Amino acid sequence: LSWVGHFVKHHIRPAFLKFIEDNPSFSPETLQLISTTRARKAFLAEIQKKETAFIFERMSPYPMNPENQLKDYATNIYNQFKKDKTLKEWRGEMKIQSKKYLLIAKPIYAEESCLSCHNHLGKEFKKIKEYYKNSQAFEWQLNDLMGIEIYRLDLKESLKELNPLVTSFFLIGFIFFVLLLFLLETLFFTLVTKPLHRLSKHFKQVKQGEKPLSPFEDEERGDEIGKLIKEFNAFAVHLENIQNELEKSLVILQTVVDSITDPLVLINKDCEVILENNSFKNWKEKECAKELIERVLKEKRAITDQYKGKKGKVYHIRVYPVFERGEEVEKVIVLVEDITERKKMEERMMFLEKYASLGQIAAGLAHELNNPLSGMLLIVKELQKNTLSKEEKAQYLSLLYEGMLRVQSILKDLLQFSRAEEITTETLNLIEVLDKTLSLISHLISKSDIKLIKDYKNDKILVEGNPKKLGQAFLNLILNALQAMSSSTVKQLIIRVTTEKEFAVVSIEDTGPGIPEELKFKIFEPFFTTKPPGQGTGLGLTVALAIIQKHKGDLWFETSPTGTTFYVKLPLAKINAYEG
Repeated sequence: LSWVGHFVKHHIRPAFLKFIEDNPSFSPETLQLISTTRARKAFLAEIQKKETAFIFERMSPYPMNPENQLKDYATNIYNQFKKDKTLKEWRGEMKIQSKKYLLIAKPIYAEESCLSCHNHLGKEFKKIKEYYKNSQAFEWQLNDLMGIEIYRLDLKESLKELNPLVTSFFLIGFIFFVLLLFLLETLFFTLVTKPLHRLSKHFKQVKQGEKPLSPFEDEERGDEIGKLIKEFNAFAVHLENIQNELEKSLVILQTVVDSITDPLVLINKDCEVILENNSFKNWKEKECAKELIERVLKEKRAITDQYKGKKGKVYHIRVYPVFERGEEVEKVIVLVEDITERKKMEERMMFLEKYASLGQIAAGLAHELNNPLSGMLLIVKELQKNTLSKEEKAQYLSLLYEGMLRVQSILKDLLQFSRAEEITTETLNLIEVLDKTLSLISHLISKSDIKLIKDYKNDKILVEGNPKKLGQAFLNLILNALQAMSSSTVKQLIIRVTTEKEFAVVSIEDTGPGIPEELKFKIFEPFFTTKPPGQGTGLGLTVALAIIQKHKGDLWFETSPTGTTFYVKLPLAKINAYEG
């Protein structure tokens, strides 16, 4: 269409204008021959006979030919071109008389050749003005927007014409797509899926133990699959090396574990054995300590306990948590130690220490017995006289009876202390045990000019234990404190009893010279003593520690040049009866 307009504008129109200059008498109707609008419409008229969906229109708000009057649907498009001179084309969809069209619109601006007919040109064009009555059609100036040309396509009609073609293209494309897909699938299976399947099968067999962990053998390939196989092979070699190192480590670990003479086992929360040493395998009394394991899993800390087995065997059990994934505990290590002989040795040591303590008590005991016995002898001498009245004899007999009761009480306490008995526990008042122990050596305290200070939080603090054994432990600690102050200027013994959460704490403080740094780690060793020969066995603190530990307690000390304090920590009874 642009070519048709160009031909009319630059070839036919100049020749025609030259013709009418030479022939002034012409018919205005012949001016239609130089109209580009007329030429375009005539050219497209033949096309529209075959392509009925296509419509071409040229419109102007002030046309010479009323047929070309700007239509309502095109007014908005015209105004857009008028508003924006840079707009060269407008495209869009529009509904015109209930039909949907695809529109392309272009602006028509006044050029010099257009003004030959669309402006006042002189007398020779008076007939044009008379023929076309619309006077405004001759008022256009250069570059004015004279109108617009619109190309319309009926979408419904065009789609009808395209349906067979589209269907044909679709069928051809579909067939081509299926063939291409089949070809790609075949190539993909041959080049990718099949090698990957073989690689997957190889590693699956390795996983199931059907094949050893080894590289995947395949032909050399230079593509991505070949690179993948190469990386898999490198990874397989790496895993194989790790597996070999792991197996070596397991052998070393098993050797180390088996070298431990005590039964050792790694188990999970269901008591299933993961790793064990030979001692555990051969241990005939193995039994899952379910409650102890559950405590370790819950509290996430190591727990120790004692277990009595068959034939009088005594075992010390240690259960350690194994942390996995941060703070989670799903496995535990159980170490079992046969302490039967050690327990027997401890009992013998306590027995020996008890009798060693008797020697220190003997002097005080002689003093305690001497006073009532001396009094009793005087009373007997007086009773031998016949000069006493009945009232005096009755009074002397009463005093004699009281003295005998005093001697009986002293001997009874000594007998209970020295008797070897099985350890049985009961709920007892810790204050009473301490006071009873202090009463046994009260003569030593007063004889040594030692000031005794008792600071009890309460007069009734209940613990689970054996009163005789605890009394022996406290006696050993107090005697140790008394001996430490033998050469001190200030002699002061302070006994304190407090409670901390679920424990009772007894502190025994002296004002002795303290324990030298080099001896701190030997204090609880059996037969270690700083006393002169014949004044101690070196078992006092060792026996005390054994007794306290047997009561699930703890014993430790703090020392300085101005004195030493021993602390005894014991669990409170479940039903603690004291108030405050």
